[in-house]
Amino acid sequence: MDFYFGGKYIGDADPAELVSYHQKKGRRVVEASGSFNPPHLGHLEFLNRVNNLADITMINLNNDEWLKRRKKKDRVLYTLEETAKFISWQVMVDYVFVHPGYEIPPAISLALHSRPDIMVLRADAEPELLERAKELLNSIPEYSPNIRLVPRSDVEMSSSEIMERVEGKKHKLSYRDLLEVFIPFKSDRD
Repeated sequence: MDFYFGGKYIGDADPAELVSYHQKKGRRVVEASGSFNPPHLGHLEFLNRVNNLADITMINLNNDEWLKRRKKKDRVLYTLEETAKFISWQVMVDYVFVHPGYEIPPAISLALHSRPDIMVLRADAEPELLERAKELLNSIPEYSPNIRLVPRSDVEMSSSEIMERVEGKKHKLSYRDLLEVFIPFKSDRD
């Protein structure tokens, strides 16, 4: 799997070997997935919540094929590599892997292979995804991960809302415009 660490593409790595290494050292490993495109404060809050569950945080980044099926094509702002670098730069993330396929939901795919101690699903995940995750993970002999449902964020913002705000700007975006889109704050006029 493509692997990123500290904002750099490291190459091919086996997540199962990394999980095993950390577990042998007595560290608990948590895994979560998402597209994080475009990244925003809500994503950072989600990553922080995931990180607080264990010692090592692995993020399984949804690939372009997954994004194209789940989101409008014009709603993808960054390349997969740019998103992977951004997420891997965050101090609360230890490893970022790029999900290789589409056949199994990314939230389940990495856990089936790597067997982390905790697997995170969004609290608002579709009920079918939750059932599929339990079914697949319970089918692995001698493995029963702790499946945790984590709320997305208290920040009321989504990637789609960001894209709508960006698209709503008819003129060239200023630095302040970008700040308002990606880091909402009260304006001086409020």
